[in-house]
Amino acid sequence: MRLASTPVLARILLLRGSPGVIWEGAAFRRRRSVSTRLGDSFCEGLARDLLQRDGPEVVSRLRLEAIAARGEGHQRGADLLSKIADAAERLLRQTGQSN
Repeated sequence: MRLASTPVLARILLLRGSPGVIWEGAAFRRRRSVSTRLGDSFCEGLARDLLQRDGPEVVSRLRLEAIAARGEGHQRGADLLSKIADAAERLLRQTGQSN
């Protein structure tokens, strides 16, 4: 499957692995602002999972997917991917790793 040809939400789910885990919980049972749902702890949790599963190279993949999403007009999806990539880079710096 070519990641660039899938919708943004599907890309996020494919990057994440198990889709049920992302969208479970109280945060998604009621309407909240995008900034609340995309808080630092949410993105950091996803980043941590992705780094554990795929290693530091996931940061570049997230950046490329954000660029593709932005080009397709999916600004919110691109913002989410960028925030997750930022969180992953912070985690890598904290552990002294490089991407």
